[in-house]
Amino acid sequence: GREAGRGHRRPGVVHAAERHPQGVHRAEGVHLSAAAFDAAEQVDEAFDKIAVGTGATGDQLAILQDDFKAVFASVPTDANTAAEAITILASRLDVSGEALQNIATPMLEVTRILGGDLTANAENFTRVIGDWSIPVGEASSSLDQLFVAAQNTGVPLDQLMERVVQYGAPMRNFNFSFEESAALLAAWEAQGVNVEIVMSGMRIAQGKFISQGVDMRAGLEDTIEAILGAASATEGLAIATEVFGAKAAGDMFDTISAGKFDIDAMVESMQNAEGAILETAAATADWPEMWEKFRNSMTLALAPMGDTIRAAFGDAMNSIVEVFGR
Repeated sequence: GREAGRGHRRPGVVHAAERHPQGVHRAEGVHLSAAAFDAAEQVDEAFDKIAVGTGATGDQLAILQDDFKAVFASVPTDANTAAEAITILASRLDVSGEALQNIATPMLEVTRILGGDLTANAENFTRVIGDWSIPVGEASSSLDQLFVAAQNTGVPLDQLMERVVQYGAPMRNFNFSFEESAALLAAWEAQGVNVEIVMSGMRIAQGKFISQGVDMRAGLEDTIEAILGAASATEGLAIATEVFGAKAAGDMFDTISAGKFDIDAMVESMQNAEGAILETAAATADWPEMWEKFRNSMTLALAPMGDTIRAAFGDAMNSIVEVFGR
């Protein structure tokens, strides 16, 4: 007993693995077959989701399937979520290949990092791209900029994207760039500015500047400078009332006098944001994320074997159905 306890083998004792080596191998084969079958099911469901959601067929569907594989293997997410990202972005942006992968990968990662709903984030971002006429090739950089703005202010990403679309037209009318607009709207949300009233005041100012033949951006900057240089709050409010209207004057005066139009530092950080999402994802990747990506790679590797098993199983079921039919 002591010898056995020390790892010595007792004479005449045949261990289970030696008695039934074929049984052990058979059990391992069953487990592998089950894993392959499950992998094929996951990939097939993802492919079905992409086909139904995009309407793609033939070569175009094959390209989107390859896009799914590339994204799924590189991101710690499940197959259904990866397929959802591919489906929304491909159908709304009419994009595929590397361009699609370059948007889908950071979209999945930023949703994982900041939280939120992938579908809402993907749909809102496609609206941002459309509203601001952002070239598809620059879309990932724009997403990085929104990510940095959300990080700096704590504003939820989906909420920020909604604001950027909602107030895109008036911001462009005042010649604010995409980065400036996102920075202003994010800062205002974080600072408790009543964005609706401020924007209504800017629309009133827009009409006055147009009627006076004044460049709107220059007119706004001159007004901000005049309010900041006013001798008293009363004088500053009078200037705000004249330019922005009585209803918005108080909010505009507070926003300007408190320096809430000062976004230079945030804009600079946004302009240097390219790659920020993937860099953050890599820096925060721990064992669970690495394991998830490994599992995804194994799922893709086992799926072809699972397809063979599923085909054989389908043939067997057809034969059984014929027997019962007879």
